Amino acid sequence: MNGEPDIVRELRGAEKQGEMKELEEEDEKISQIIDKNPIPTLVIDSKHIITHWNKALEGITGLSAEEMVGTKKQWKAFYSNERPILADLLVDNKSENDIVTYHSNKYHTSALAEGAYEGEGFFPHLGDDGKWFFFTAAPLRNVNGVTIGAIESLQDITEWTKINDRVFSSEVKFRSIFENANDAIFLMNEDTFIECNPKTGEMFGCNREDILQRKPYEFSPPHQPDGRDSKGKALERINAAFAGEPQFFEWKHKKLDGTLFDAEVGLNRIEIEGKAMLQAVVRDITERKQTEEKLRNSEEKYRNLVEMGPDAVITVNLEGLITSCNTAALKMIELPRDEYIGRHLSEVGPLQEGDMPKYLEVLDSLKMGKTPPTLEFQFKRKDEISGWAEGHIGLLKRNGKIIGSQLIISDITSKRMALNELKDAHELLFTVNRGLERKIQERTSEIEKLVKQKDEFINQLSHDLKTPLTPIMILMPIVNEQLKDVKSRDLMEVINRNVYFIKDLVDKTVDLARLNSTKIEIVAEDTNLLSEVNNIIENSQVLLDENNISIENKIGEKIFVKADRLRLGELLNNLITNSIKYTPDSGGEITIDAKEEGDFVTISVKDTGMGIKQERLSHVFDEFYIADISRHDLDSSGLGLAICKRIVEKHGGKIRVESPGRGKGTAFYFTLKSGKNNQILQE
Repeated sequence: MNGEPDIVRELRGAEKQGEMKELEEEDEKISQIIDKNPIPTLVIDSKHIITHWNKALEGITGLSAEEMVGTKKQWKAFYSNERPILADLLVDNKSENDIVTYHSNKYHTSALAEGAYEGEGFFPHLGDDGKWFFFTAAPLRNVNGVTIGAIESLQDITEWTKINDRVFSSEVKFRSIFENANDAIFLMNEDTFIECNPKTGEMFGCNREDILQRKPYEFSPPHQPDGRDSKGKALERINAAFAGEPQFFEWKHKKLDGTLFDAEVGLNRIEIEGKAMLQAVVRDITERKQTEEKLRNSEEKYRNLVEMGPDAVITVNLEGLITSCNTAALKMIELPRDEYIGRHLSEVGPLQEGDMPKYLEVLDSLKMGKTPPTLEFQFKRKDEISGWAEGHIGLLKRNGKIIGSQLIISDITSKRMALNELKDAHELLFTVNRGLERKIQERTSEIEKLVKQKDEFINQLSHDLKTPLTPIMILMPIVNEQLKDVKSRDLMEVINRNVYFIKDLVDKTVDLARLNSTKIEIVAEDTNLLSEVNNIIENSQVLLDENNISIENKIGEKIFVKADRLRLGELLNNLITNSIKYTPDSGGEITIDAKEEGDFVTISVKDTGMGIKQERLSHVFDEFYIADISRHDLDSSGLGLAICKRIVEKHGGKIRVESPGRGKGTAFYFTLKSGKNNQILQE
């Protein structure tokens, strides 16, 4: 007896009243009710021993009644470790706080029975993906109110929970869409706003409270752009939407501050808890309207440009039929518009049937992404007079699909005529040029012959003059020694100066002739400019001292030039001698300097002499030119500066002269190519 459950002992106690048999029948009846109950149910006694574990519970837990009844393993069906289930806590008369300790806030008191609790929980080890159960547990008490056990039932709410989660997720999603939509969304009861999203306030420049319980036409101007009353037109749209006809239209709305804006409005009937309402979606299309207006203006400008343009513009569909043209096209083919549009391109021109293969070839090239050549063809007007045209063709596309082509055709008849005239003129010019070239060659040959004769004459003249001068120059000092009287010696001195002048003139004339010749060779080498200038100064020192002239060489020691040393010495000597000649007898100064400028060196020779008038500066390098006519004596041949110019040009440089004016000195500047310091390179 001691091993029997409490409930059995209670039943045996009833034997004392003679009701044992009746109680046993009742116990059997209760066991069958529990076992056949479709709701999974278990019963434990006051010692937490399972007394009932029905078939339904076996099905969902996979644990049989035979395995579970008589044990305290009720936890095994729900948890991986031993712990009390809700029925265990009720048997121990645990408080609500104790229940919360074990099951957090998943459970709460039930209204179905005194002392009962209910709740839900997820059990991942049951089923394929876990199970959700709804639990109800109630204490079992005897007639004296003493807890003798507990009954716990559970209901599989997995599918319901999944549906509920989906519904909740859907609500969250649609609420998020509603709250974050970029369009204003209203909910309307009849013609009154009862809900709106945040975008609404932003769009209408007000708060949510400013919109709710107001009418849509209160946020509209008195009249719409078509002149109709806003209220009447709005009610028509609202009534149509309530009648089940979705509405989509453009509307002029008004913000709270009175600012007007364009909008697209959509009205749809929906039902909420069985009540018909309207959902309104409003989109601000002000920017789109402005863009459309700009596009219309742009299209209008384009149409005007095309219409007023000098070139013919024609559009053709894929069948070759003309779909549009401008006035220039009609003037080209001399047909009215109604006789031109809709006809085939080769039928009415400007292309003729023979030009169509070239036209189709251009289209094929464009379709392959190639750049085709310009289409040039001959066309005939209505009066049968032919003309020439040049066509540029482009593809017309819509939504990426080719729908035809556009031809821009220029009448190049005048251009072709001009080109033909130019061609004829070119041929004539070619013929004339050939004749001129022949004459130039003949003239050049004559000039070369004359130059050769001149050179030969100068050389012969030099020889013929030098031949008698040589013995004269030898004999004159001897004769001069034999002369006793002063007057005779003075006359001999005059003869001597003239003889030397003639010799100098002959030498310089021959030198200039050689420099003018194309056959002369300049042997340029890297030359230290400072050293060369110092040599010339040293050779001229006696002449400088005699004329009371000081000279300063400011050239840097690292400056090198490409020059023929012999010709460079001649150049410098002529310039220094020239400065000496044209410096007053009271004396003066000469300054020589050089500056590197890129690939060239600019050398300057400046003096404080008599200077040159501005009108004479351009002639100083002319042959036989003397700057100071008053000083035209045997000291100057008028060839020195001409020779300087030829030497500089033979070296690939330039020479120029500057003078502030009479009595203010003169400055000569010439350029030579920069040279290299070969000594440094070798080191």
